[in-house]
Amino acid sequence: MLVVEGTKTRNARRRLEIKSAPLRDLLSRHCQARASDLIFGNGREVPYHTNRLHKALEKYCIEAGVPVVCTHSLRGLHSSLAVTRGASSKLVAEALGHSTDAITRKHYISPEAMDSARATRIAEALAPKPTAPDLKALEGLLRHLAPEHLEALLTSVGKAR
Repeated sequence: MLVVEGTKTRNARRRLEIKSAPLRDLLSRHCQARASDLIFGNGREVPYHTNRLHKALEKYCIEAGVPVVCTHSLRGLHSSLAVTRGASSKLVAEALGHSTDAITRKHYISPEAMDSARATRIAEALAPKPTAPDLKALEGLLRHLAPEHLEALLTSVGKAR
């Protein structure tokens, strides 16, 4: 269980269950030699300053040969990847500690990720299933689809405008 404390807002303070076995193992190994309960602390029950985390991430980016990003931008990457892979913006907002998904959608999830997620849900709704598709939900998804994606969808089913 990962406990997030000392945050800007009450919503950001939370407990997160780490469901990924490789991540649990990595965090466990990292924490074994630590005297404090802090994952990213200086050993005196004081968390690292954000500048130290940024410098560590910068080092890892350079070593990996990828563009250098700031620690905060990883929240946007997580958000966009999660939505693209099927998570709802509400679920992502909860993971980020936001009280609603409005801020998450505005600042953390790329428009392309939202469009991709909508297109995927539409494709899944149109796929043949034993039960009839939920036409109201499908209509709502189609209304929020980016114009170019709607055009591509209509063309693919032979209904170009």
